Amino acid sequence: MSTALRRRPHPSPPPLPSPVDRIVARVRRAWRLSTLVRGLAVAPALLAASAVLLIASDLLMPMR
Repeated sequence: MSTALRRRPHPSPPPLPSPVDRIVARVRRAWRLSTLVRGLAVAPALLAASAVLLIASDLLMPMR
């Protein structure tokens, strides 16, 4: 009897995703990035628009 330990075989790698799954993953990644960029571009514009609106309302109806 041998007392040497047997090594476990390496687990097989996961199967490769199908071409459709790869395309869908790439499109989703691009969509997320574009949504983030659009949000970062819109946020300062909304801030500036609200500041202009507050200034205009103050000029039209000044507070006491």
